[in-house]
Amino acid sequence: MNTRIDNRIKKAILTETEKKVAEYISKNFVNVCAMSALSLGEKIGTSDTSVIRTARKLGFTGYSDMQSFLASTMQEEIARSGGINFLPPAARFDKKRDLINAPDLYQQVMQKINHNIDTIFEKNAEDVFTSAAEIILSSQRKFVMGFRGCASVAQLLGGCLNDVLKDVHTVTDADSRAIGAVLDIGRKDCLIAISYPRYAHMIFTAIEIAKKADARIIVLTDKLTAPMTKHSDVVLLSEVDSATINNSYVAPNVIVEILMAAVHRNLDEKGRARLEELERYISEKGLY
Repeated sequence: MNTRIDNRIKKAILTETEKKVAEYISKNFVNVCAMSALSLGEKIGTSDTSVIRTARKLGFTGYSDMQSFLASTMQEEIARSGGINFLPPAARFDKKRDLINAPDLYQQVMQKINHNIDTIFEKNAEDVFTSAAEIILSSQRKFVMGFRGCASVAQLLGGCLNDVLKDVHTVTDADSRAIGAVLDIGRKDCLIAISYPRYAHMIFTAIEIAKKADARIIVLTDKLTAPMTKHSDVVLLSEVDSATINNSYVAPNVIVEILMAAVHRNLDEKGRARLEELERYISEKGLY
């Protein structure tokens, strides 16, 4: 629920259809930030015209204006929560000390992991994964980029994509080689940028290069207000809070698994043939 949007809903005079739209927005405002008016209408069982009309009756100039409002309120909630993931390691340790020393530490760890996984389904509509898969499958070259802790997620996604698709390039070195790797990216290519707090500045440069080249951009991060989402075509969200001083990358790995399921569902015979050829070489050389 979002108190600020709820106050607007209470004051508005809405039809039954518009009430249905408003109720969905109130309960799923995080998802709505990433959904088009058409997608939202299809989700509820109404038209995009009804969705836009509802947004205007709630006092916004249009649907995008309402999305900006929802994203802004979400950012304020994050700021109020303390934003612990942005703190340096020593400060994180001080804030986490009581939790780390708790007698039920292992249970706390599992609760954090389960919560992070739950946020995947709270923050991402199913069609977002479909859209990301379509971009990947239709791109000539696929650049998968992630640094520091995110490098493990990038390597997992890059490796899975490389099994079934050609021209997959995984970039995990946060230096000038990362810039060189994407310098020739073109409009037929895509960049998959993976970054969680504290966000790696090198990612911003890579996204800037991709944007100038008119390449499509998929971002894996923790919130829609993250600085690298501004120029993205698709954003896949999950939280990375943990019981320790480090980010937890279990949920991002689940994002990768769901995304790969969407890719596999739409894979053509070339992908299957690539798997067979890969298996032939692995079997011949015993490279298990």
